[in-house]
Formats: sequence, C-alpha cells, structure tokens
Amino acid sequence: MPRCAHEFQAVDLDGDGLPDLVGHEENTQVLGRNGAVFTWRNATRR
Repeated sequence: MPRCAHEFQAVDLDGDGLPDLVGHEENTQVLGRNGAVFTWRNATRR
C-alpha cells in the first residue's frame, strides 16, 4: 500500500459486484506534479 494516498472512492472496477478502491497521491493539484493513481481490487470470496 502506498504511504501517501488519500480521498479513496469505492467503485466496482472489474464488474464482479464488489466494491474496489481507487485513490490518488497527495498534492496532485500542484502544477507540474503528476500524482500516481492507486487501485485495490476487492478479493473477497463470495
């Protein structure tokens, strides 16, 4: 897990019906700084 991620959103990215997480690196609003986007797939078994 990244140390500087925040503002996560729960979204079903892979269409399995489970919420996955999407977040981004801090301070991406600063000009000249392209922050990384992170995703975590929900691996919960049904």
